[in-house]
Amino acid sequence: MSQQAQLLFLKYAFPCAGITLARGHICQKEYDKLERAVKKNQLIDWQTLQKIFAPAFRRIKKMSCLTGQNIFDAQTIRDYYLKYHNKFIDENEGSYKYAPPALKQLCRVERAKIIDVQSDCYIVKIGQKLRPVSKMICLNAKVGDWVSVHYGYAVEKLK
Repeated sequence: MSQQAQLLFLKYAFPCAGITLARGHICQKEYDKLERAVKKNQLIDWQTLQKIFAPAFRRIKKMSCLTGQNIFDAQTIRDYYLKYHNKFIDENEGSYKYAPPALKQLCRVERAKIIDVQSDCYIVKIGQKLRPVSKMICLNAKVGDWVSVHYGYAVEKLK
């Protein structure tokens, strides 16, 4: 179980923590702990992450059954979010079955090109649309870089 995988999972999963809090599945104290950890690149143990983000782990396990990948590997986490996550949304898997289209769109993980860097956000281009995204998780990107975007957050620089 790699620490790199734990941090990467937290970065991709954290944007969902707000809705998890709103649904009452975690308390404000748990949300605050997640936010501090993601801001400071601090580890949260796998057991806690699996409890809080159970649907994501269920889907990662489904993907790993198809691919033979280790679910606790950083490349597996990246592959899930960049290659499989949107497929689960499109298939209305789990709670996505009940989500309105606008929420499903926010839940998608998209590749975006940074067009401008502002004090608290990046302006990115996704397809033909420009939109601001938080740079709280991914601080080191610059104009011209490609990033993954999940629920309004730039998550990581892409190669």
